Order: sequence, then structure tokens, then C-alpha cells
Amino acid sequence: MKDASCKVLPLWLTWEKQVRNRNLSARVGARLVEINRPGGKLRRYALCTAKTYAALRHCRNGLVFVQNPSLLLVIEAIVMRKFLHYTLVMDAHNAGIFPAEGRRAWLQRLADWATRRVDLVLVTNDGLAGRVRRNGGIPFVLPDPLPIFFSEARPQMQVAPESEHTALFVCTWAADEPYLEVLAAAEKLPNIRFVITGNSRGRERKFGRRVPRNVCLVGYLPDKAYERALFDCSFVIDLTTRDDCLVCGAYEAVSAEKPFVLSDSVALRRYFRDGGVYVENRAEAIVDGIRLLLSDYLRYTDNVSRLRPELISEWELRYRQLQVVLDERRRARALF
Repeated sequence: MKDASCKVLPLWLTWEKQVRNRNLSARVGARLVEINRPGGKLRRYALCTAKTYAALRHCRNGLVFVQNPSLLLVIEAIVMRKFLHYTLVMDAHNAGIFPAEGRRAWLQRLADWATRRVDLVLVTNDGLAGRVRRNGGIPFVLPDPLPIFFSEARPQMQVAPESEHTALFVCTWAADEPYLEVLAAAEKLPNIRFVITGNSRGRERKFGRRVPRNVCLVGYLPDKAYERALFDCSFVIDLTTRDDCLVCGAYEAVSAEKPFVLSDSVALRRYFRDGGVYVENRAEAIVDGIRLLLSDYLRYTDNVSRLRPELISEWELRYRQLQVVLDERRRARALF
């Protein structure tokens, strides 16, 4: 997707480091610019805004992708498009469609306005696409491509006693993740080792008592260490209270061919349709789901192994369709 008028690759801009940005920018042949400056909010926004201007000013009549969040990044790109006439694609995460979980009306109105002003909105599932469409935007559904791992380790295809199982809970300790319920579930399953990722910043103290002895809080792991943890675990847990959210841990579980325990939402059931169990975000339901998965572990492992090539094939088809849509949007932009 080289841009002839701009004589540079399409540009992919983000104000944070995120796996989807890296994977998608590589697939669409875009130059990824991660603008992430330290400091307080005002200083950070000022520096990021200046760096964004410097990157965008070279893309006259080109193709630009921006991640939302940040909404401020999207607004700057919309304003600069008036002068540079590039085609603007917003890659909208859940927090981009529903900033502050939809609790601030003015912020929600601003986000809705942004979806109407860009040329195309990339989302991961039909639920988010419906919201964009109702707001007057033009959505395109493109889930994350499955990540590529380089570990030589492969999943173990044998039935292990419960005491030998390890659960990897992919967690950032965010408000939408029921981490306290997972801690309570671990307490009820003392023979299973629970490895929990992410910087808790003391949020585990909300549990009200000592973290169970079978729980290991490992923080944010370097890529290679995280990959080892993924391939060493028996199954992956990734939970969210958001209805229209395809969680990163599910993609990673499928890529590593690990069975999974996910929240019981329509979006997760539809896309990650085999290879795991779906639970309510309550400790008792999580315990029941884990026991169900372990009761037929080989079947779930076999199912997730079959799901992997299916999702890869489906994603490639969606990507080819995206190329057609992008060409249409660029032609439409050229008419203005």
C-alpha cells in the first residue's frame, strides 16, 4: 500500500505502545510511529502533539492510520487533514468508542463526533461496528491478527493431574478486569498455580486478605519471558466486563494453542468459538469453568489447535476486503 503522491509508506500513529498497532501496521505496510513521551499530562500532551504535527505534515494526499485512544491524537489528525487532504483511518479500541466507559457525556459526544469525521473506523467486532454505524461513521471489522511466537516450546498434549496445572491470567489490573474474582477463584483451587501478569500497583490489597499462596504476581514481563510463561501454562484466563471486547489474551492463547477461560460475552463466544469455556465474572463461575476445562482437557486443546488455522484464514480474507475498502475511501477523498 505505498502512497505514490506522498512518496512514503502510509503512516500509522499512536500515542502508546500496543501489540495491535505493531501487528496491523506491519500487515498494511505502514510506517509505525509510536509517540510516547514521559512527564505530567500537560507536558506529555504538548510533546505528543508537536511530534504528531511533525509526522503528519509529510503525508499530504497520503494514507494515515491513528489509534483511538488517544482521542486528542484523532482530533489533531482530523484538523490537519483539512490542510493536507490525506485519507484518515481511525483504529478504534473499546476505550476509543466508549471513553471513560461512557460515564462522561461530553467526552462521549466528542468520541462520537470523531467517528463521523474520519474516513473509516477499524473495530474488532460487530458490536462496536454497530455503535459506529449508529453514530454516522463508516466501520470496518478487523480483529487482531494472531500474534507470531518464536518459542520452540509447543503445548503439551497430555492429561496432567490438577496439581500440575498452571493458569496464566492475562491481566493489566484495569477497571474492566475482575481480578478480585480471579483471586477468590484461586483460593478455591489451591492445587492449581495461578500466574497473574501486569502491574497491580497494590490493587490486590482490595482482596481484603492475604493473596492465596498458589498465586504468583509476576508484573509486566519482557516479551521472551511472557512467551515462556504462555507456553509453560496449561491454560489462559482473560476476563473483561466489557460486552464488545476481544481480549488480547484470547488471541495469544489461540496462537500458542492453549485452551482458554473467557468472559461469557457474545463477541468472545462468536470469534473464539472453540477451544475453551466462557464464564460469568464471578469466582464461583470461574471455578466451575476451570474444572469443566480440566475435565476434558485434551478435547479443548485439540479444538483450539483446529481453531488457529481457521482464524488465520478468516483474517486474511478480511484483510483483502480492507484493501478494497481503503481504495474506495481514498478515491472518495480525492473527489473533495
